[in-house]
Amino acid sequence: ARGAAGPPPGAATQAADSFSAAVAARPPSADQSLCHGELGTLEALVVLAGQGHEPSVSALRRATSRLVGAIEGHGLQCGTPHGVASPGLLTGTGGIGFGLLRVGFAEQVPSVLLLEPSGRPQ
Repeated sequence: ARGAAGPPPGAATQAADSFSAAVAARPPSADQSLCHGELGTLEALVVLAGQGHEPSVSALRRATSRLVGAIEGHGLQCGTPHGVASPGLLTGTGGIGFGLLRVGFAEQVPSVLLLEPSGRPQ
């Protein structure tokens, strides 16, 4: 993430290690949404990886690969009741697309979950 100041210290590193290992070991969520689905989880890995946390870099690669495989196999799965397609940002296809852009281009695409500014001069 922008403005990162290195890996998290002490206990935060242990928590980040545990989180990264848990995400890497589990199957992807059926809900791919940015709000409370797979891409919301991947956002945390994007931030940790951007801070230089190596286990998160590896976990992000694995989780992203699984997510892309799930999308290729089953299509986009929104975070709406019964996965009904929705164009929305947090639970719909808009957020899934934005989340995928964020995973692939974290330095250029701001985090909407963290309310990051775009970085463009006003």
